[in-house]
Amino acid sequence: MLVSGPAQRDRLPLVLRSGFWLGLLIVAVGLPGLAAALTGDLTIPHDDAFAYSRIAETFARTGSFRLVGWNHPFSFSQEVSLGPLASSLVVQQLLALVLAVVALVVTYAFLRAFLSEKRALLGTAVVAAFPGFGLLATSFMEDIPTYCATLLTLVVGTLAIRRRSLPWLTLAVLCGIWGFLTREQVAAALVAVLIAALIEWSDPRRVKQVMALGLAAGVVLVVAELWRQSLPNGQQPTVTFSAGTIYVTVVRAYFTFGLLMLPATLLRSDPRRWSHRVKVFVAAAAVFGLVFLVNDKTLILGNYLDTHGAYSSVLLGDRAVLPEKVMDVLQLLCVLGGALLAGELLAGLRRLNLTVGLFGAVTVLGTLLEIFAGEPTFDRFLLPLMPVAMIVVLRQPVRQAWPGARSASVATTVGMLALSAVITRPDGQMRPGSFAQGRQRRTSMLDWSGSASTRRSRPLTRSRHPGVMRSPGMPRSSTRAHLSVWSSPVR
Repeated sequence: MLVSGPAQRDRLPLVLRSGFWLGLLIVAVGLPGLAAALTGDLTIPHDDAFAYSRIAETFARTGSFRLVGWNHPFSFSQEVSLGPLASSLVVQQLLALVLAVVALVVTYAFLRAFLSEKRALLGTAVVAAFPGFGLLATSFMEDIPTYCATLLTLVVGTLAIRRRSLPWLTLAVLCGIWGFLTREQVAAALVAVLIAALIEWSDPRRVKQVMALGLAAGVVLVVAELWRQSLPNGQQPTVTFSAGTIYVTVVRAYFTFGLLMLPATLLRSDPRRWSHRVKVFVAAAAVFGLVFLVNDKTLILGNYLDTHGAYSSVLLGDRAVLPEKVMDVLQLLCVLGGALLAGELLAGLRRLNLTVGLFGAVTVLGTLLEIFAGEPTFDRFLLPLMPVAMIVVLRQPVRQAWPGARSASVATTVGMLALSAVITRPDGQMRPGSFAQGRQRRTSMLDWSGSASTRRSRPLTRSRHPGVMRSPGMPRSSTRAHLSVWSSPVR
């Protein structure tokens, strides 16, 4: 076990524990999976996954790894894991469903290493309530595999450091490499574990072993990245600096994260233990959030949590999914969540575990660098940071929760789950019939294995989102933009 001391107390009876897990898995994974199966959503690609699915299908059919032009993450390990089984879209997305279950279990294991059982269960429930978790769990997106690999690296790495075990540390490094080959951001967990091991292990022989292991891992990562960039359609890093965009993205990312963490901060925030400095900082954060909201009109980062539904920018036509009044309430909750989170971070960061703190710092730094480089940043990218913030918030001592704290926390969690359900549901309106219609137009479809100039010469018109194509004559409101990409054979 990873847990010890006070974290061993505060346990739930087995019946309640089992009931919690059964209910959580049914609501967060089971019901979205059932809905996707009944509506046919398991048979069509979603969001960026149309590219990952196409690469995996090509690998299953030909045994070769070929990029298709919409593949910012590496996604190699995810796409080749199923081997010949990846020829089926359903099997691909069932893998995501299985990994979603693993993600919640690993989240609990990670939180349980630092928190009591009840608090670890609460933190797991808040992660499961991430708006759009159900949709990510039923599509071949790289977010769930990335999250699994990140948490597995941290869990195994924490165990290795505590046991001073080189075999366990090697396993953690292998988990990190697998995750890096899905999305490069997993390197943050790998770096955190290796640095923490170097600091925690004082034995010179062990330090040399850790350095050798880190050097070997670094060579693998560099070689893998250079190979990816050498492939046809292997995208090179680009920098498009815009101070205004950076400012807006950073502010929205923080306050959106405050909204995601609200069920935890509502329960654990205790202004009575805050210093005067912390209280002033919290008030300043709230005022700043309100001023930004008035001027910019939104604090929500978007992509899955959006008034038009998940990844609306890559669908043809607009959908009204979340009413404006609901979005207005969410904006105000962003301000509240951001202010409370500011207080908890200032009060609790100093007591953070070394590995967890390093991972959080490297991930935040990496995210900021991506934002500064002009890379698009979405709400789902914040998912791996939630367990870290959960440890900061839920580890804080509270003399007595304020009246209604538990009710507010439960209500917010239920509300987030409801949001996730609403976001997931409209995707079922994109019926497989639309996908079949796209495949029937094979002769006029785009071949995304070609060059940029070749792509422009094909008989397709560009939609309002860069890189998304629409075939002439295809209905705007009901046909997926991705269909043209999927139905074109990769040669």
